[in-house]
Amino acid sequence: MFPVVEKILDSLGIGWPGSPGPDALWVRVRTMREVGRPLSENKPGQGGGDDLLVRFLDCAVLNLGLSALDEAAGEDGLYFHTVRGVFVEGPEAYPGAAIRTKTHVQICVRDHSSILGFFKPVGYNRAEEQAP
Repeated sequence: MFPVVEKILDSLGIGWPGSPGPDALWVRVRTMREVGRPLSENKPGQGGGDDLLVRFLDCAVLNLGLSALDEAAGEDGLYFHTVRGVFVEGPEAYPGAAIRTKTHVQICVRDHSSILGFFKPVGYNRAEEQAP
């Protein structure tokens, strides 16, 4: 990632790989199972395949976990103002690669006051990007 973007996102409190997040999420799944709460399922996208692109389960677990943290924060409001997820998807970019062709990052801004600013790259025209 670009250092400037990384610094801005870091200042927003977005967790980076290696944080304790996955362990906390697993606790949420176990809790949901123990109380008999039905669990959603992740499903392949419209094209089928092995990638589970429709992430109902992941969304439910994250929302439950974030809600619990928000409640614990009490009057302080949101526990996390932003959330970042890395999605490793698609076939290998080249033989033997760990890089996949559709890997991407999604950022959820839960509190819009966390947005410090934005920029439009020089020469970027979204209208040119649109399919006819």
